Amino acid sequence: MIQPKKKKALVEAIDRYLIACLEFDFSSYVSGTRKEFKELNRVVDSIKPDNNEFASLIQNLHDSKSVCVQSRQGALLAARRVVRPIHWLILILLTLMIFVLLFVLRDAGLLSGLVIGVLAVAAYLLLDLLYEIDTNVFLDDIMTYVDIEQVFHVIGRPVYYPESAFRRPGFKPESGTHRVGFRDTKGRLKIRLVS
Repeated sequence: MIQPKKKKALVEAIDRYLIACLEFDFSSYVSGTRKEFKELNRVVDSIKPDNNEFASLIQNLHDSKSVCVQSRQGALLAARRVVRPIHWLILILLTLMIFVLLFVLRDAGLLSGLVIGVLAVAAYLLLDLLYEIDTNVFLDDIMTYVDIEQVFHVIGRPVYYPESAFRRPGFKPESGTHRVGFRDTKGRLKIRLVS
């Protein structure tokens, strides 16, 4: 169907792209993987069928590339931070003013102190929730490796996990041989094979 050299280049490009995707959090993976995505597109565009019989299969490859481009565009829009630094300043100042007013207006009663304490904690938790929504922490937390593991299997490569995955609560790597990425003292990505 395609030349073995092109097939090897495609597998390498997919592998490098997936590894790069896993090394970035959701909010920065599109910008952080531009180089690998550009290389993947170059390899896909260079593949030509050996004969017309396989032209439809090559078209499927290009359709998949198009879906990948659309997914990256959607992720880029979803990852944008909405709350600007000036908005954070205003929200924090308003919260501080509420804290001050709550503590100034309290009296010596136990109920008053309890209500003010609960309101102060609730205000802090609301700011924390807004921050997590703005930085897409929820999307990072629900990210699973199942789909990506399947792609690694299809291309015949050991599954790759970034070192940060092992710090996630409940994360269990696939049993068997897999690769783990870590940063050396100079910040360069190193990959080791783990059985």
